[in-house]
Amino acid sequence: MSAEQGFALAWGLVGILMVAFVGLGAMNDLRMGLVGRHRDQVLRELAILLFDSDLEAEAVHGRVGHLPKRVLLDVIQSLAIDMEGEACHRLQTLARTRGLDRHIRRLGRSRRWRSRIQAAQLQYLIVDPGYDRARLLGDPHRLCRARAAESLTPEQATELIPELLQLLGEPHKIVRRAAKDQLLAVGDVVVPYLVDFLEDPDNSAVIDGLEVAANLGDARLIAPLTKFCRSQEPNTRTMAATAIGLGGGKGAADLLTDMLSDPEPAVRVAAIRGLETLRIERSVSSIARCPRDHSWAVRRASGRALDLLGPSGHLMLRRYLNDQDPFARGMARQVLDARATQTGLQLVPALAGRHR
Repeated sequence: MSAEQGFALAWGLVGILMVAFVGLGAMNDLRMGLVGRHRDQVLRELAILLFDSDLEAEAVHGRVGHLPKRVLLDVIQSLAIDMEGEACHRLQTLARTRGLDRHIRRLGRSRRWRSRIQAAQLQYLIVDPGYDRARLLGDPHRLCRARAAESLTPEQATELIPELLQLLGEPHKIVRRAAKDQLLAVGDVVVPYLVDFLEDPDNSAVIDGLEVAANLGDARLIAPLTKFCRSQEPNTRTMAATAIGLGGGKGAADLLTDMLSDPEPAVRVAAIRGLETLRIERSVSSIARCPRDHSWAVRRASGRALDLLGPSGHLMLRRYLNDQDPFARGMARQVLDARATQTGLQLVPALAGRHR
């Protein structure tokens, strides 16, 4: 083969490759355009199905069901996973009548973790009572476990409270956060399970369990919370004080008053806020001993609490205007001056003078 022939052949191959490249690009653009049109169509039809009247929704139900399943599920996955009420019921009906639930089951058994994550986000569409939702909560991939917890409806989460509590011991924060959000969404139904969870001596997820308890604020939790008031960990004692203050119950004020002597300032602050939340008669007298605390955070919390507890708290603050402790005087003046600015009232001159 001569040099001229080789050169021509090389340029011919380059030309073929360029044509192939352009052709593949055009085909990909055509495919993406088709997918984009499908997605736009799905979005329009779903908007009618989810949010319009029953008559209009029924009219598009068949059209939506015959769209490509992959595109339809991709669009549904992009919707808010906390959809509820009539919109969620309509989606579940669509999944059942058009075979989407079977497709979701297959995705959940896939070896590809991305497919399992999609199944985890869409499993709330499956209404079959025999469907094992706990399997995806125990998936090897952390994102799958997190998405499976996030996508549960409140009714589905209620059936999986023990499994969600076990996720509080996860090493991955994203999984723990998803489990805590679902447990709080369930509400006070979780309290009996949480009592057993906190009383378990082998429980390694104490802090996360206490965070759930603090946000629930239920008096039934005071029994297991009592032991955490004596924990060696300051964070544990802080969370316990917060939970007791929000939940109340018999003995709550005594526990919080005792915690005002805790060596950790954060615990004392939590105890003050708890007594403020309880708003009982002894709250003022218990908190009134804290303005002389050596911690600024504790003094600030006590001043705020006394201010919010009304006239009896204001009386205690006024007494501190002539206190021997300069920090207590400063805190009392700051709080009362702020109160005077808000209400337009001035301090009594005899009490407002600086201590000499």
